[in-house]
Amino acid sequence: MTKAELLNKETYDFDDLCAIVDILRAPDGCPWDRIQTHESLRNNFIEEAYEVVDGIDRKDNDALREELGDVLLEVLFHVGLAREEGAFDLSDVLSGICRKMIRRHPHVFGNETLAEDQIQASWDEIKRREKGAKSKEDTLNGIAGSLPALMRAEKVAEKSGFAVLREEAMPQEDPVLAGGEALYRVCLDLVRQEICPEEALQRYLTRLIRDPESYR
Repeated sequence: MTKAELLNKETYDFDDLCAIVDILRAPDGCPWDRIQTHESLRNNFIEEAYEVVDGIDRKDNDALREELGDVLLEVLFHVGLAREEGAFDLSDVLSGICRKMIRRHPHVFGNETLAEDQIQASWDEIKRREKGAKSKEDTLNGIAGSLPALMRAEKVAEKSGFAVLREEAMPQEDPVLAGGEALYRVCLDLVRQEICPEEALQRYLTRLIRDPESYR
């Protein structure tokens, strides 16, 4: 696909976006795009993902369409970088996710029969075997450390089986750790009630910001 061909199109498809990314990364492409790395694009990916969530929360389909395109662009940039490094390419990414979806849906692609309330447990067990997690510690260590703290706390609560903390807070010389324990106790209580801590705080902050009387 050439630049001229791309300029003269009325509608575009997935292959066109792949071609555009390749052109941007080419020696005669965009100087900014050419110097990007996985690390330099890290925060961009996070920002674009949150903008998708914002479009969903605002029920704004135009914004959602645009931000999903931005996320797709980020994905293709990372794939392009990996291909240049000889790590993997788009075919590897697509094959990997297709195989994962087939493995984790044995009730759809296999002969297993699962009730609706068994599907999540089946998914979690298959994932645990895939990751080689043999203990609760392995499972907890598998939770991404880059998650926002409230989301990470929710995952820890769920994966630990809602492990009960001792009744009294542990003595903490570090006030930051003490504050962290207090926050986790709140998160644990919310998760037990099937309330997402991240969503709860975001919803409250939105109301707080929109209500000037809250600051008086």
